[in-house]
Amino acid sequence: MKKYMAFIAGLVLSSVCSAQGVNMPKQTWLANLQKILPAHLCKPQSPLMRIYKGNNCIADMNALYKKCTTSVKNVVIPDVLTSVPQASRLGQVIAECMAAYYQGGQAVRLFNMMQSLSEK
Repeated sequence: MKKYMAFIAGLVLSSVCSAQGVNMPKQTWLANLQKILPAHLCKPQSPLMRIYKGNNCIADMNALYKKCTTSVKNVVIPDVLTSVPQASRLGQVIAECMAAYYQGGQAVRLFNMMQSLSEK
């Protein structure tokens, strides 16, 4: 699932950042990403859909997007994104956060552990 998330995040975020250029304000980047990322995670070929058990994937992913971009302490987004690689990396982190929080339990613990290690 991680490789798929990285591919989707890179593809989506590169186009978002390239279209807008570098030095994109955080809120603009997040608004653009929210228009794209939940829908990509809910596509039938997404690994997430193999485990998804809900009735409204887009709504569930939008709620997780909000959680991961506003209240998960290990997801740190700078006020201005300065490069496509930075945007791609952060998009991947957000997608992984969404998948982890959907699964809950051990997936959340592992996500938080990996994010705390990558901050060092």
